[in-house]
Amino acid sequence: PGWAPRRDRGLSSSMPLHLRYPDDWSCRPFERGVLCVVPGYALVPDITLEVHPLVPRVEVRADRILASRWPVGASLAASSEVPAVVSAATTETGWEMGLVEARVLDASGATLETRLLCCYSMLAYTGVVLVRASHARRWEAVREGVLGVLRTARPRFRKAGEVAELSELWDLESRA
Repeated sequence: PGWAPRRDRGLSSSMPLHLRYPDDWSCRPFERGVLCVVPGYALVPDITLEVHPLVPRVEVRADRILASRWPVGASLAASSEVPAVVSAATTETGWEMGLVEARVLDASGATLETRLLCCYSMLAYTGVVLVRASHARRWEAVREGVLGVLRTARPRFRKAGEVAELSELWDLESRA
C-alpha cells in the first residue's frame, strides 16, 4: 500500500505500533494492524484510524498510502489547488512523527474525504497510521483529539510477558 518491509537487515519483519485510545473508541484487528472507529457518528462510521504495524525502515510513499481504497474516479487534491498540510512533530515519548493531510475528490471536484497520514520513525522501524474522515465538520471537531491519540504512539519491541530490562523481573514476580 505504499511501503513494504525490507528483510535484509536482520530485523523483525513487523511489530505492533501501540497507541492509547479513549475507552469509548472501538478497535478491532485489521489486515496486519488495527482499525479504530471514532465514536459519535450517526449511522455509518465516518472517522477511522488504520494503524499499521512497525516494519523495518523503508521509504514511505505518502501519495500511495493516501490514495489507497478510494472510489473509482476519485483523485487526490493536487498540491497546486489545495496544498497538502505537511508538518513534523514528536510523540509524547520523543519519537519523530510526520503528518500529511490531503483531500480525496470525486470526479466533479467535491471533497469525499479528508485523509491524514501519520508516519513514525522509531529507531530502525517505520510505522504509519491513516486517518480517514468523510464528515468535514465532525473531523474539525475531533481533529485535536485524534492528534492527541497519534502523539501517544510508541513501539512495542517485545512480546507481552518478555523482560526488556533486569528491573522488570521484580515486576513479573509481583504479577505472578
